[in-house]
Amino acid sequence: MLLTDEQLREIAGELQSGMRCYLHRQSGELVALPDADQFPDADTEPWQEEQAKLARTPQEYIPVRPLNSHDTFRMMEQFVQEEVSTDALRSRLLRALDQPKPFRHFKAEIDTAGEYRQRWFASQ
Repeated sequence: MLLTDEQLREIAGELQSGMRCYLHRQSGELVALPDADQFPDADTEPWQEEQAKLARTPQEYIPVRPLNSHDTFRMMEQFVQEEVSTDALRSRLLRALDQPKPFRHFKAEIDTAGEYRQRWFASQ
């Protein structure tokens, strides 16, 4: 199944917000539920219909796993090298990736980067 950019962005957004995602094998329908590991006390009542779909026909859904930290780090490096044309910002982002806690530092830098912030989130 080939996913559209819009579907990929939707999945990335759901995963980043702490949801578990499942794709229907034939229709491509996305089902997202709160991740019980991240939200152990979450009220799941609003997702009863989605939970029922998965319970009835679990074999029809593919679980979508978030990227591991190594893959995410590679995506950040690639974004900086291919998308950032401003030398000063490129230096700050690369420096952020070289520090301890690179994800936090990269996020802090990209959050103040105007149009590049939008590009970063659009690329995911």
